[in-house]
Amino acid sequence: MVDQLLDHHVYSEIAAILNERGFRPGGSARPGQGGNRFTAKHVAYVMHTYGLRSRYDRLRQRGMLNKKEMAKRLGVHEQTVDRWAKYGIIQAHFYNDHGWHLYELPGPNPPVKHCSRWDRLVDRAETVRADAQRVGLEPEEV
Repeated sequence: MVDQLLDHHVYSEIAAILNERGFRPGGSARPGQGGNRFTAKHVAYVMHTYGLRSRYDRLRQRGMLNKKEMAKRLGVHEQTVDRWAKYGIIQAHFYNDHGWHLYELPGPNPPVKHCSRWDRLVDRAETVRADAQRVGLEPEEV
């Protein structure tokens, strides 16, 4: 189950899902430990013990780029990549509980840098969401 969940979730989210579904870590069978619940560390332990591929490796295999690679591909600064991800102009995926993420390739019409004084990111993000709804995609799929 952890192997399947790693495709879409980070450790802390997997721990919450396992706890919701009533699973308990192995040590909870010991006397007095019945209340133990999964944590991100338990999930990491399971992943390493059973040789499961990390979330990072799974996202890289799907073709996602790190910040430096994405900035180079789009011809912008790394901070611009962060800002575009924050506003939903490009899609970022977390690969750990520390907030680090990889970025999806933007597709056939990649965003280009504009003068933010005249073309605010808020307005550009709204256009991206409107285009996605017009095509029938959810904003997360953009």
